[in-house]
Amino acid sequence: MDDLALSIFFAAVRITQIIPPIQIVIGTIGNAFNIILFTRPSLRINPCSMYFLVGSINNFVFIYLFLLTDYLSNVWNVNIPQNTQLLCKLISFIRYILFSLRLWFPVLASIDRFLSSSSKVEYRRLSSLSIGKRVIVSIYVFFFLLHAHIPIFFEQAPYFDDYICSISSYEYHIFYNVFEPFMACILPIVLMCIFGMLIIRNVRSTRNRVVPYGNNVRKERLRSNDRHMIRMLLFQILITILISIPYVATTTYYTLTIIIFGHEFTLLELMIYRLTSIITRYLYDTSLITGFYIYTLASGKFRSELKSCLLKGLNVVLIKL
Repeated sequence: MDDLALSIFFAAVRITQIIPPIQIVIGTIGNAFNIILFTRPSLRINPCSMYFLVGSINNFVFIYLFLLTDYLSNVWNVNIPQNTQLLCKLISFIRYILFSLRLWFPVLASIDRFLSSSSKVEYRRLSSLSIGKRVIVSIYVFFFLLHAHIPIFFEQAPYFDDYICSISSYEYHIFYNVFEPFMACILPIVLMCIFGMLIIRNVRSTRNRVVPYGNNVRKERLRSNDRHMIRMLLFQILITILISIPYVATTTYYTLTIIIFGHEFTLLELMIYRLTSIITRYLYDTSLITGFYIYTLASGKFRSELKSCLLKGLNVVLIKL
């Protein structure tokens, strides 16, 4: 192995050792605060908050089921037993459902904000907590069914003194490397862009509408909450798109160049690709942890709720002391 390839290899190893613990700690704090804040009375009345809440729960579970276990396996060689076909198939099935859903909750939130900001009454009526609950259940059921092929084609395989889960069919390997990036990244990013632009259009048209006289204080408060939710969502969409594009580009390059066209890398090319794929994957994984920090920066309402929550927690601690 030449010096440059060796240097790139050790850089990739170092990144694998350093980045995941930082993501796990920051993601734990951020998603835990999201779960607490989006269940508070002033925020949970908004259907958009429900999508943020469920998305944070999904991210929290993924961090500890897979981000943490991948780190322990890659760095410390502590592996989850996968020495049965059932465990292999079940773990792969759950992993890729949670992985695919991480960008779909911002999509659902953007659709909800589009409906709530519409000038059409029949659209605004579709933005409700009851409909949101049904949508969340439906999206999980849909993705369970959509990924039903994973337990069929993922199989346990021996790997040195251990076992790994791998794809048993070359044709399915090609299909999977097109299917998963499309469903997990490309399609949700396209939908976020579309509905983000539609939200901006609705907001601009709303400013030009005459608000009927006599609206009560509660309606004004709800409109204020809607504006804060829209601001939080638009910032999240922008950041999500920026951190996802490099990962999409890398996976597309891998699918086209290596799998479909069968290009064989030199050792240096392989090390460069490996380093690039690690960096873009960890960049994409920041979508698991950035929500809380985006909401805090984007919304005064969210910051005030956070401050109130922290003060109450501090008072409880001081009273017990």
